[in-house]
Amino acid sequence: MFFTILTTSLIYTLLVFSGGFVCGIIRVPLLEPWLGERYAQLLEMPLMMVVIWRSAKHVVSRMNRQLVETHGRNTRKRKHFAVGALALLWFLAIEIGLYKLVHQGDGRGWRDWVWERDPVSGTAFFAMLGVFMALPAILV
Repeated sequence: MFFTILTTSLIYTLLVFSGGFVCGIIRVPLLEPWLGERYAQLLEMPLMMVVIWRSAKHVVSRMNRQLVETHGRNTRKRKHFAVGALALLWFLAIEIGLYKLVHQGDGRGWRDWVWERDPVSGTAFFAMLGVFMALPAILV
């Protein structure tokens, strides 16, 4: 079962990260020059919420097929929450790792990744990370 949780969380992370990567490719060169960073990110967030929702639905249905019906609802909810929590750890590792890679010579770390965010869109981003983590357990 641990292998299922591990692979499912990795799939969930990669689905959402890929969606965010595609959105970022569109957002940064096309929207940010016109709207500014804050409004471009806020405009992107509903689309990312759809990506998170669809990815979580896919992951939950995939995992439910693998779980035997003998497991109770509470057990399945805990396993799906474990998928969300592990996916969040994967996601943070990728995000912070890429941030450190881009800012290699600057000496910036994970604290800078957190505190350099816009107060409004950054707060919304971290709230969406909470939704990203909890959604697999909510959709069970």
